[in-house]
Amino acid sequence: MSLRQEFRDTLRCGVLTFLAGSNWQGERNTISTLTAAGYTSDALLSVTSAAPSLVAWNQLTDYHYMAFFGRINYVLQNKYFLH
Repeated sequence: MSLRQEFRDTLRCGVLTFLAGSNWQGERNTISTLTAAGYTSDALLSVTSAAPSLVAWNQLTDYHYMAFFGRINYVLQNKYFLH
């Protein structure tokens, strides 16, 4: 989500422009893992229930990003640009 606002005004011999805004991002991920160990034979590796040791876990991750930005410009007599 991004918000932005711009303001523009004429001052004396020039134009003043002011820009301000913000940006927000969020993401949530779930990771599920199942680990099997202790197989008695390599032939049984594709059969999860044949493993004497099973470990399952879930991991939830949240990511949030927020930023603010701004810019001020002044153009004098349509010749000189101040940023």
